[in-house]
Amino acid sequence: MHTPADKGPHTSPTVRIRCFPHRNSRSTAISLDFYAQFNRRVVFHMQHIEGYYNYWTVSNNSWTEDADVPIPHTTPDMPYLVALYQNQTAYLPDYEEARANGGYDKRTGTYPARMGEVIEIVLQQHGAHIDPAIKGEFDGIPGMLATHPWHLHGAPFWDAGGGDGAWTPEKAEAQLAGTQPVRRDTTTVYRYREFTEQGAPSGWRVWRVRVTQPGVWMMHCHTLPHMVQGMQAVWVHGDADEVMRLGKPELQGYLEFGGDAYGNKTHAPRAIHFSELSS
Repeated sequence: MHTPADKGPHTSPTVRIRCFPHRNSRSTAISLDFYAQFNRRVVFHMQHIEGYYNYWTVSNNSWTEDADVPIPHTTPDMPYLVALYQNQTAYLPDYEEARANGGYDKRTGTYPARMGEVIEIVLQQHGAHIDPAIKGEFDGIPGMLATHPWHLHGAPFWDAGGGDGAWTPEKAEAQLAGTQPVRRDTTTVYRYREFTEQGAPSGWRVWRVRVTQPGVWMMHCHTLPHMVQGMQAVWVHGDADEVMRLGKPELQGYLEFGGDAYGNKTHAPRAIHFSELSS
């Protein structure tokens, strides 16, 4: 398995990786999801881009809600789950295409996953890149690093820890020896210095997550300026039938601005309690 060269950071080569060995002897009830043989690995390369605009990329892609921003980005015309309900054939990601592209579906800008999969997520930071177009105009500092508290919606994960420099399976296995992974929904990719070489890997985190909740889920840095500058990604857990198992009529009030999911002076908000739905 490999991460395509066009998905990594500026100046970084293709990254080739191997799977962790399966370790039945260390599996316990509390950590079964973590130590179980995972189905696949998705590596997210984080990098700050300094130019006429400063923004963050995640594997050379940025999410933003402002369609007029003149940077490479993904901007949905409407909330993604709403778009699926309005026209699923246009917005449903291609799972097989995504698997062949490091987990990323280029057409929708999302990361699809199937129910029951165990996915290893690697968060790798790289030194900031200075756009050559601004050389001499601004005092950009190549190689800048930051600390990022990453948060995953939709499913808690087993945290495998993190470290300095470049992630490798061997490093992660060595750190795990004799430890018990913890279940979280937020953990931090630390910076171990203020600067490094431009594009150099510096700081990583590893998660494993079992996909159990169908839906459209954000994964993002919880430092809000980083998030709005592009450091976020979208997972689609499940196929069309699983994600949209509630019919459109039942959800219409959630799919339009000012629908009956919103309360006002004349009526209480209409709520759907998922705990009361039949499986």
